[in-house]
Amino acid sequence: MQTIENINNVIKENLAVMVYFSAPTCNVCHALKPKLLEAIESNFEKFEIVSVDVSVEQEVAANFGVFAIPT
Repeated sequence: MQTIENINNVIKENLAVMVYFSAPTCNVCHALKPKLLEAIESNFEKFEIVSVDVSVEQEVAANFGVFAIPT
């Protein structure tokens, strides 16, 4: 489970961060995530990835201005 504080700490402590907002019911999210992960892993050595399930962590998504997925 992600918290706003946890995500903000990851962002502050790392040079590059991807926060991926999705939900288990989002087919586009599931199709896109592996492609993004592959591209990041093959092109960037130091890149932190945080995944947020908006169906569970609605407050976190709203805090970051996310109201549609995938984001």
